[in-house]
Amino acid sequence: MCAIIFYLKTFKDSPFYQTLPQSETKEVEQPSFDELYTTYVDAHTQERCVEKGVTCKAFYLALGLLQREPTKAIEYLQFAYENNISSLIDDAEAKDNYLFSHLANASVIAGDFQKAIEWYERSIEAGERRNVCYLGRVYRDIQALEKAYTLFEQGYREHFSECTLDLGTFYFNGIYVSPDRKKGGALWMEAYKDDTFGADINFNMAVYHANVTKDLDRYKYHLLKSALAGDGEAQSYLLQPKLQERNVAHLFVNEAISDTSYPMAEVHGKRFHYGFDLYY
Repeated sequence: MCAIIFYLKTFKDSPFYQTLPQSETKEVEQPSFDELYTTYVDAHTQERCVEKGVTCKAFYLALGLLQREPTKAIEYLQFAYENNISSLIDDAEAKDNYLFSHLANASVIAGDFQKAIEWYERSIEAGERRNVCYLGRVYRDIQALEKAYTLFEQGYREHFSECTLDLGTFYFNGIYVSPDRKKGGALWMEAYKDDTFGADINFNMAVYHANVTKDLDRYKYHLLKSALAGDGEAQSYLLQPKLQERNVAHLFVNEAISDTSYPMAEVHGKRFHYGFDLYY
């Protein structure tokens, strides 16, 4: 039986940085700004900053450091914002809605949830409506469940698949609301129609089939899709003996030729569309 998940893994696996104990700390020369810039910003992107100065460099370096060093990324993004980066370069990522989103995401990774809330709210005000879902996830993670539920419900009404998925998780597991697996599963299915290849939604669909329909073929099918999209937890569940002899190739074929997907370009030439290219 697959474990029921409480939340998506959007932020669960984000890297958090720990310092060595004082006794083990050694003096290490820190790389300079320019060394970091040439390391984490590709040559093509560097060309955009020729003659545009340090503000441009700081912005693109921040994007390169978001997952690696979120605190530095925040510092450089704020510097770029304060120096009006959106008027300096013609890049959608530099506009307020996206820039505030990057600041919010980096704040989550750095563990500063209050700052994340503030930046997500500003990004929503700047027009990035989908961030109601990610703001809801922050409130969920700090156990402000009423606020999280309200935001997920709001995003569901606006047809954001992330909110639909998370609202389904609340109902399926009885988080803040009375448990209702039928309603939770129905919401997951709605989200799946919008994102048939996402690691998180496929993991949740596997949970649904393991716990509700008891359909082991579809359970394995969705675990495979989640694992192929990079989910290590799904990969570990695939090692269960009860799944080893189950052949779900027909489900990948059905997906590849379904009217709801793009048709196969060729059959004998082995050029397929979707079905994860017929499970690779």
